[in-house]
Amino acid sequence: MKAFALVLLLLLADEAKSPVADFVAKCEAAKPQTIKAMEEGLRALKASPTKDAKEKVARVKEAEALLKSVKAGQALAIPYTTPGRKLKAGDFGRIPVLASQPSAKQVVDGRNVIFEMGFLDGVTAYWLSGMDTAGIKEDQRFTISVPVIAAGTRELETSDGGKKTVIVLEAIDVAEAEKVWKDAKK
Repeated sequence: MKAFALVLLLLLADEAKSPVADFVAKCEAAKPQTIKAMEEGLRALKASPTKDAKEKVARVKEAEALLKSVKAGQALAIPYTTPGRKLKAGDFGRIPVLASQPSAKQVVDGRNVIFEMGFLDGVTAYWLSGMDTAGIKEDQRFTISVPVIAAGTRELETSDGGKKTVIVLEAIDVAEAEKVWKDAKK
């Protein structure tokens, strides 16, 4: 399995480094840690109290099926970002729903939004690119429904005429990432 990951990383390194190819390479390199986190999450889910037993059973079955598929090499192992830790350049994965929920500050257009997330040491601004922003309203909390990769930084002008540097998060199309991953396995 480690040999496959190395070959995959080398193949992807030869391609033009699109955010999707970079994301897939990082996911494959982090696969052992992702599997461990998925196993821990599944144990926690099974042990958690619930009001709706049917829903819990369905969630456990879904998590077990995904874990089995990832272990068998049939699905890309997409990790979660670390809850409570500010994202920085190079970070990647899904943003946990239970993490500090993003608050939209400016919907730039149909595929870009500037948002903030609160952390123990303050609030950090981000630019999210490539996710459908329909339904997102300024000063409203929203969920980032796609995995992301922190692709760099961008400088923004502030309302007081100053400048602020924010981390740019590129939304990752899961279907495209799965295709790149599957093509690299051939």
